[in-house]
Amino acid sequence: MKVDKEIFLCLIRDFSWGKLKKTIFPKKLDENSLEVQIELAKKAWLIAQNQMEWADRDMLEAAILQTTACERKYMALLQKARNEHYHIWDTKQLTPATGSHS
Repeated sequence: MKVDKEIFLCLIRDFSWGKLKKTIFPKKLDENSLEVQIELAKKAWLIAQNQMEWADRDMLEAAILQTTACERKYMALLQKARNEHYHIWDTKQLTPATGSHS
């Protein structure tokens, strides 16, 4: 409820629409930030994995290469985050669940 307290204090103390707007709508993440790049890489990897499921014989090799490239990019960005001592992700959620390998 920290946000509620901040809104309340903004309204009581030094009210201005600009301060209230900043309190309610915090700053968005920069598109080039590491956090955003990791999330985009993860989504691209999941999409590539999904495309492998429906790829026909002619497209299978391209789908495999795309999945491998997306996976490597995602893992490289995660390693960069670890090297820079980021602590914003739950380690249990770092890798997406893959299909069964039976």
